[in-house]
Amino acid sequence: MPHMIFLCKEQYENTLEAELVSKCGPSLAISNKSPGIIVSESSSGGYLPGKFFVFERQRMENALFVNEGTLSNMARDVVKQILPAITRSEMKWTLHVYPPEDTSLSITPKIKYFKKTLIDFCKDRFGPVSRRYAPDADLRKESMMVLNLCMLKNGLWGAAMLSEKLSDPCPGGCHRMIFDDDAPSRSYLKVEEALDIIKINPEQGERVFDLGAAPGGWSYAFLKRGCAVTAVDNGPMKIVNLDKMPGRLNHVQADGLVYEPAPNLLPADWLVSDMLVATGKNFALIKNWIGGRRARKFIINIKLPQVEPYPVVKPMEEWLSSKPFIHYSMRQLYHDRQEVTLFGTVDIPSV
Repeated sequence: MPHMIFLCKEQYENTLEAELVSKCGPSLAISNKSPGIIVSESSSGGYLPGKFFVFERQRMENALFVNEGTLSNMARDVVKQILPAITRSEMKWTLHVYPPEDTSLSITPKIKYFKKTLIDFCKDRFGPVSRRYAPDADLRKESMMVLNLCMLKNGLWGAAMLSEKLSDPCPGGCHRMIFDDDAPSRSYLKVEEALDIIKINPEQGERVFDLGAAPGGWSYAFLKRGCAVTAVDNGPMKIVNLDKMPGRLNHVQADGLVYEPAPNLLPADWLVSDMLVATGKNFALIKNWIGGRRARKFIINIKLPQVEPYPVVKPMEEWLSSKPFIHYSMRQLYHDRQEVTLFGTVDIPSV
């Protein structure tokens, strides 16, 4: 029987389930959970709200389970049970094969050889279908079918879906960013991932306020793009070779939660923040800066409590959704840990 599958960060299965139940009601029956995977008895996502879920990394509609076996037998079963939807279509298609959490290195070689086995099987048996295969497809630029396969140690879940129905265009919903050795902290990866998802590239000369900036991982991401960054933090900035950066840095030693820029500097082009503060304090910052239309674009990282994270996220979502001038997404990114990231744009009235 087909199922609806949701993938999430490992150890966040209960959090995603709480979000699903809160937004979809008791009609969404969860039949099984395992590390990084929630299985719903319902096969289709037609009853789901338009936006994807905060703690959802990827989804599969009308998914079927293929039991563990030899790679050739598993490839044959995928072709027999899951590929027909692609065979009947005239669209181009691509293949995503991944583990439920993208740090599961133990089955990476298995995935590599399975992909080759499956594509070779299609070439040998289904020539016309294989000629529509697009191995390097960018799903953000082109619509196509996706053979969406999540590989486990005891088999795989699989679904053939339109690319628009994926919760993320990357395999497994994982945006694996490349670290820049000149960046002063690994938090740089989080802001790079958010920029990769939002698809708004910071432009040279744009004014950026980075609240809680030290040691400078997020500021560095904007400085390298030529922005004028005001980094607000009582701690030291550790960005090297500032004289060679295309952007300009102004370090203000102050508390990012209470910092007030000069009125003539607002609205900013960007408000970014990655502060280790309680969720309520971050919510107050969001209301002040985003609700006050003090920035056109924003990326804000929100730290979560260890117990029941979703109840502290829900009021933020409800407040943001009540403001029609705020266009936002809130997601637990691949590079996030005990946190989620809020990003989006604000409609600023013309003067």
